[in-house]
Amino acid sequence: MEAHPVGIPGRGGAGLEPGVKSPLEGLKVLDLGWTWAGPFAGMILTDLGADVIKVESGRRIDVLRWSGAFADFVRDPERSGYNNSCNRGKRSVTIDLKDPDGRDLVLRLAAWADLVIENFSPRVLPGLGLGWNDLSAVNPGLVMLSMCAYGSSGPEQAYIAYGDHLMFASGLTSVTGHPEDPPTPIGTFYGDPVAGIYGALALLAGLAERDRTGRGQHLELAQIEGIVSMIPGPVMRTSAGDEVTRSVDKSPDMAPHGFYRCAGDDAWVALAVEDDARWAAVRDLLRRQGLHTPEWPTLADRKAAEGALDAAVSAWTGTLSPWQVTTACQALDVAAYPMMNSARLLGDHHLHERDFFAWVEHPVTGPAPVPGVVFRVGGDGARVRGPAPTIGQHNEEVFLGLLGLSRERYVELLESGAIAADAAPGPPKKGDP
Repeated sequence: MEAHPVGIPGRGGAGLEPGVKSPLEGLKVLDLGWTWAGPFAGMILTDLGADVIKVESGRRIDVLRWSGAFADFVRDPERSGYNNSCNRGKRSVTIDLKDPDGRDLVLRLAAWADLVIENFSPRVLPGLGLGWNDLSAVNPGLVMLSMCAYGSSGPEQAYIAYGDHLMFASGLTSVTGHPEDPPTPIGTFYGDPVAGIYGALALLAGLAERDRTGRGQHLELAQIEGIVSMIPGPVMRTSAGDEVTRSVDKSPDMAPHGFYRCAGDDAWVALAVEDDARWAAVRDLLRRQGLHTPEWPTLADRKAAEGALDAAVSAWTGTLSPWQVTTACQALDVAAYPMMNSARLLGDHHLHERDFFAWVEHPVTGPAPVPGVVFRVGGDGARVRGPAPTIGQHNEEVFLGLLGLSRERYVELLESGAIAADAAPGPPKKGDP
């Protein structure tokens, strides 16, 4: 099903220009991913044109499908915003990996695929007879990516982790928050999409190597290493024995710098004054509004009086809307922009001009926006290809068509539970399937 724009003008990454070929057209991917990291890697490949088959279970529904926010505020696995973004454009089949016949179906799909993605802990797939040795035996040219939390070797290899755990284990929470705070998590689990991006790039590199040598290979990406790469400065300073302090929202090289309250309910603006000349322009602007401040002509002066500086800026921003502050500052070549929640981002003119959102027609939720492609390719070769599938939506298409099962055999596997299409009553507990 094609994606198409609804409500907001513009392609949203949804349409190919005539004659444009997607870069991964013809590539076949088996997505065994669970939660966010694995499916995010598969999403990138889907947007680039790959045919991605997502293996799920109706009996043990993926945690991602139970992750809010939910369309129309109805908690349902077909209405999850996370799922409907990360699994858009894929085909969904349901298989019980623990069933011998289900295992056979996965092996047959592995024989079809060029790439396999999985992000379970290292013991899971080998314990099911679906590890690298098993899959490569049916497809020597296969490139497989394993994205466990801590790697397949070392003392922490068996630990199960989700994005919230990895924020703490990586040290990220030690550099966020205020100086007096305990380790402070941030609002989203950045380790998952970061690992997904690294994973997609690793798979493409492995694919290039396979095309060069004719040999498949097993790639490993420890998710914790991806999130550690987000804080190189603190890691290097700590390694050198230096104390790392939390900067809150302050820059050592700019002042004023930070988030300032504006008029209205929970209204804020981000503001960054890069140099002395720009501060002089802002100071003159404040004075024209009747707010007189000390000169504070140098960065050192402003940093030494940062509390008073912020109070003076806040006295000005507190009388205006975020957009009024933004317009006034940008007219002076000073960086400023309103802080936005997700709903406000949908109407942001900059994101609109860059086709950040794509609109898709989901069979359950109807027309809705999803974030656009991660990597752009000239000529619209990358695009959102359609909505996320419902659970097991493509069972017949894949098992009868692609794998060539007879109707009788398909019904047998449905009845035995190997094709695990029965709907689960509620969300699973966190952990491996």
